[in-house]
Amino acid sequence: MQKRKNEFINIKQKFIDVSPQELCNWHGHDRQAFELDTEHTVNSLLENGQTTPIIIRRCNDPKKLSRGVLYEIIDGERRWHAAKEIAKKDPGFKLKALFRVLNDQEAYLVQLIANEHSPLCGYSQALSYQKTLNECGLKYYELAARLGIANATFTRRMCYLEIDNRLWVKINNKRNVSTATAANLAVLLNKARKISKSVYEKTLDQLITIADKIENGKATREIQKIYSRLSSKDLVKSKKIYNSSGELLFTISITGVININKLIFKKIDHNILEKKIHEVIDNLCEQQLIEIGQGRIKQSADV
Repeated sequence: MQKRKNEFINIKQKFIDVSPQELCNWHGHDRQAFELDTEHTVNSLLENGQTTPIIIRRCNDPKKLSRGVLYEIIDGERRWHAAKEIAKKDPGFKLKALFRVLNDQEAYLVQLIANEHSPLCGYSQALSYQKTLNECGLKYYELAARLGIANATFTRRMCYLEIDNRLWVKINNKRNVSTATAANLAVLLNKARKISKSVYEKTLDQLITIADKIENGKATREIQKIYSRLSSKDLVKSKKIYNSSGELLFTISITGVININKLIFKKIDHNILEKKIHEVIDNLCEQQLIEIGQGRIKQSADV
């Protein structure tokens, strides 16, 4: 083992055969558990053989090295998991591999480019893009150029990250969520966020209730309905209040912002206005507390 460990010290890349037991994932691996398709890959390896080598680099973790793990997988995680299953019946089974000398930034880029030929689902792909952007200090257009895709395509693929994680945790098989669906969800949530926090939370709750339909690709109509209701709400987001003469006094937005007509504001005593608003709000709050208290007493009595 020591001989093999030192074999590639001065070599930048070389094709070799490796045992599944000599391999491990590298810390930046990006394929989710639900994307492994191990059974399908096992059948493919047994029936068709391995057509493309996996890409590996040297493992430098002393603990892993002590267990006989010599290499980290940069590309080929699915084939590795399949090879481990095959090796249970055929201990001598090995994978063809391309050994390369790669630092972390190079490994992220190699992994992404490899994934373009063996695509991740949209959700995992967006996470992988974001991780690579962070780790390599790249801008959107720079990474898009490295991958050979248009900026618009890259931006669209990133829409998965605009969706609240509270919705994602309700969706088990994220690979069923298409880019088109993710884009619609992102537009909907961004619109709700611009209206108000309460509208956003309500919209998110509505989406969570149909998470199973989103997962199964059957939520297009429901998403459109929620968006339509938001659009209607957006059109009437400010209520105008007039006096008996038809003069505009003030407007109230759905977020509670009150805008007083400038002409009216110049006519009135501001100190009196402040006092009156204070009294009205205090009275309304006190009335609300009384009603809540009465409701609780009624509930107790009913029980």
